[in-house]
Amino acid sequence: MKTVEVPCLLVWGEKDAIVLVPVAQKMKEVIRGARLDIIKEADHGVAYKNPKVFADHLTAFFQSL
Repeated sequence: MKTVEVPCLLVWGEKDAIVLVPVAQKMKEVIRGARLDIIKEADHGVAYKNPKVFADHLTAFFQSL
């Protein structure tokens, strides 16, 4: 993760029981310039269970570049 040199968006479910939010927060610290979006009430399958919300976060991220 320390070698990532491109814009990085981490999208995480607030209730992810597989990879907990503190892991995502640590990843954000390690990946220079990374952005972490935590989706309320979502779990590990946020991209599949909440595709509209996931896509909205991706769109906002790409527009910010």
